[in-house]
Amino acid sequence: MTTSLRVHGNVNPLIGVEYRRRFWSGMLELDTTFTQEQVFDTNGTTFGDDLFRFSAFAEGLFDINDDWQWGFGVERTYDDEYLRRYDIDGAGERRGPYIGHDTRLISQLFGIGQTRHSYASVAFVGFQGLREEDTSDLLPVILPYAQTDHVFGMPVLGGQVRVATNTAALLRDDNPATVDFEGSDARFSAGATWRRDMVFGPGMVLSPFAQVRGDVFHVETTPDEYETFGRGLGLAGAEISWPFMRPGERFDLIVEPVVMAAWATNDAEDPRIRNEDSLSFELDDSNLFRPNAAPNYDLWEPGGRVSAGLRAVARARTGESASLLFGRRWREEQADGFTAANNLAGETSDWVGAAQVDFGSRLGAEARFRMADDTFDLQRIDLGVRAAAGRFNVSARYFNLDESVAAPGTPTEEITAAVGVDIARGWRAQFGLTRDLDSDINLRQEIRAIYEDDCTFLEIAYTRSETRRGTIGPDEGLQIRIGLRSLGVFGGS
Repeated sequence: MTTSLRVHGNVNPLIGVEYRRRFWSGMLELDTTFTQEQVFDTNGTTFGDDLFRFSAFAEGLFDINDDWQWGFGVERTYDDEYLRRYDIDGAGERRGPYIGHDTRLISQLFGIGQTRHSYASVAFVGFQGLREEDTSDLLPVILPYAQTDHVFGMPVLGGQVRVATNTAALLRDDNPATVDFEGSDARFSAGATWRRDMVFGPGMVLSPFAQVRGDVFHVETTPDEYETFGRGLGLAGAEISWPFMRPGERFDLIVEPVVMAAWATNDAEDPRIRNEDSLSFELDDSNLFRPNAAPNYDLWEPGGRVSAGLRAVARARTGESASLLFGRRWREEQADGFTAANNLAGETSDWVGAAQVDFGSRLGAEARFRMADDTFDLQRIDLGVRAAAGRFNVSARYFNLDESVAAPGTPTEEITAAVGVDIARGWRAQFGLTRDLDSDINLRQEIRAIYEDDCTFLEIAYTRSETRRGTIGPDEGLQIRIGLRSLGVFGGS
């Protein structure tokens, strides 16, 4: 157990306690802070009630046997601004199968089992929203979320069969009259998927597939009034590709046209079904050839659809590589829940693609993009570049999302850049900047001088942020950290 005391110039001290323990079957870690203080703004001016305030982050993971583990993760804070007010890290780290965010905390209790042919998990999950628009009544408690997945070892009709079940039960408090009624609901799904890969003719690859699934819903339609109903779903189709390969003395080139066609059942829409698990997704290079574009269970893509694209890869004998994917999707009909933001609003999607080059440690770049289906105007671009030469290394990432396909309130243009310089033996400097180009403010900028050898670590850092949330921000700080390998790191800001 490690305890710490942070002393501030204008407000009461902050006490920290960290507890770690190893067991024969696993580990436990707890990191908490607490104080007795009023609310204060960036200038240290206090106001409001003098209350006990805290943060708590904890995790544990334990082996049950060779196939099963259980664990927990805790993320909790007294109020929405506590973490930022005291500049406390810990939010958004992995503490289980579900990862939170610095503005939305997740607490979870889970069990996971996995064998050679099967996977199963069950989790009970709660949320704490730190965003100004979060309403605690609308953030559910999941009791539970469970899934099983079994792959049959023996071929069925020459292909692979996967049988899966999934259930989710969401519990919400009674909603205030000013908020649209959401209520509690539950779903159980069971289905099977079959797929077979066959090579025929001049090297063409044909992969037929089929899926059947049944869903049962238990939905609170009005306060304390529930309805139970079900639906049956199915799809069938095939993916065909024709890879062309050209071996060379310096590099090998593979060019592969790909087409996926599928047809799915209709009548999946029901006004009583709330889309809880497919609210945020987009058709892009990662799921272009997925038979059902909706990633989870509540949303279903009906009717026929065809995806066509081109994959290309070049690999040099010395390790360098480059790749490209480009394509789009056509659909028979529109459906509720598929919008311009997820690139499936109409009968044709925008063009999507991804490109990547890797020249080792010297140079690398990657880009993912989306272009309008008729004008080829860029709707989204996510571009990253890294390079190193001599004592210098640089990296940059640029993101731009057209307002016509952005969700309300979503940032649409941002750039992040970093530069590192090896100054002398043991010494290096780092410069970093993250800028929101929509609002023309720096989300974060930093300058660091670092010395490091086999025994000692020294860091002097200046950071500044121009963002404001509530009474906190903009802010800047100077931090000094000293580390001895045998004792740990300590410092202040």
